[in-house]
Amino acid sequence: MRVSIIADDGKVGVDGVFRAVDLAALDPNIHAVQWDGAKGHVEYKDRSPETVLTDISPYQSFVDAWAAAAPPPPTFAELKTAKRAEFIVAGVTRIAAQVPDWDTLDTVKTVAGLWASHLAATATAAQITAKDIYLYVRDTAPSKLAAVSSQAELDAIDPTAADPFGDGTPWPT
Repeated sequence: MRVSIIADDGKVGVDGVFRAVDLAALDPNIHAVQWDGAKGHVEYKDRSPETVLTDISPYQSFVDAWAAAAPPPPTFAELKTAKRAEFIVAGVTRIAAQVPDWDTLDTVKTVAGLWASHLAATATAAQITAKDIYLYVRDTAPSKLAAVSSQAELDAIDPTAADPFGDGTPWPT
């Protein structure tokens, strides 16, 4: 386990993952503590010679504080929201494959707003498929995601698959 304690930043890093940690108990002359898992050193603000470390235990409380600062795991509702975002990305990608100029969510929303009044009568087959994909993202995916009641069900949904829900409601083609 590699550890970096950076006093001026108020951060502790473990294996390259940095988190804000209260370093008030750290000697105010310490600039940084570096530990490679077996040995390390302490760097000082006053530029005095580095101290060699053969044991991380004097700084273990800061590593423990780093562990305690880990963000909580996402809630089920947050995971559903993230899955919804995956559908939006997959939908825009599929729409752009049909109509290359419709390659952003903002463009797709603009086109959707103009569909009934300007585009429906003269739409190409690709544009109609793109519209159907948009409706899948807007209507079908959210209602199906709302019905999901377990983590296992949510994990089984693959927005990039032809039939994301595995229930016979594939992406429009």
